[in-house]
Amino acid sequence: MSAPKATLLVRSGSVSALHRMNIEEWETLARRAKFKPAKLAELCHCSLRTLERFFLTHFAKTPLRWARELRSRLAKDFLSQGCINKEVVAELGFASEAHLCHEFHNFLGATPKSFALRPVELSPIPTPDSRRGLAEFSEGLSSKPFLVPEDVAKKQ
Repeated sequence: MSAPKATLLVRSGSVSALHRMNIEEWETLARRAKFKPAKLAELCHCSLRTLERFFLTHFAKTPLRWARELRSRLAKDFLSQGCINKEVVAELGFASEAHLCHEFHNFLGATPKSFALRPVELSPIPTPDSRRGLAEFSEGLSSKPFLVPEDVAKKQ
């Protein structure tokens, strides 16, 4: 399924041009505008007020709100790829790591650190099976060691 298309009527002097942009093109423009609505309006050759009306009609939010949500979503994508906070701050133009954490928490409900921490996958704990006897079950427990996170293992 293709991305939804939005249409923006841009007036340049007496010439009207109809621009059709899909969501990926809006995201590219937002990154070029450094997530600033005034700069985004300038890149679209329209006034900030025209851009605001367009966003309210087509995205049901202001350009600022949309840009902040986009930047938080992109931050989540970078963090899920293993980037550290400093790299995300530099790439997406946050003022500081604190700014990243604040925006991330506002839009995604978690801090970047808690999002980046992934639980260690443990092997499933054997359960008693009606087809197996208790002796086989106890053997299964002793033959499968429990996995310990690396930090805990180093301390031991």
